Amino acid sequence: MAGTSEDVEALANKLAALFGEPSEVEQKLPSPTEPAKDLSREDLEREFHFALVDLYRRSASEAGYNATRFAQMIANRGGLDTAHYLIQAKTASDGYMTLWEKGRLDLSVEFLAVSPRYRSLFSPSEVRSATRRLQDWGMDPKDYY
Repeated sequence: MAGTSEDVEALANKLAALFGEPSEVEQKLPSPTEPAKDLSREDLEREFHFALVDLYRRSASEAGYNATRFAQMIANRGGLDTAHYLIQAKTASDGYMTLWEKGRLDLSVEFLAVSPRYRSLFSPSEVRSATRRLQDWGMDPKDYY
């Protein structure tokens, strides 16, 4: 199990490499509040993958949570499929509960999925499910987006 910040960074780099080396733009991810103007769906999916890798990094560095199962899911499924799987699950994942305990649901897949930038990647029912899960756990995305 990776534990040091160097281990987290090494794994994050491997996850990012699944989609090739990030472009300069992807290395500086835009705010999820920014609309995804002039991006093809393919480019937005790629950017979302890198945004999930960034969530993995930030969970470790900002919340002290090394989300190894989340990283494995990204490695096996890719970013977007991982998000669809987690959002469609009937119950919140262990990782989601850990982020809630740490007061950091802003680092959850659900929070990123309902953002103005990425919500077009999800069906209306997935956006509703993600929003409802966040609200049920005490965070209303409308207060942030």
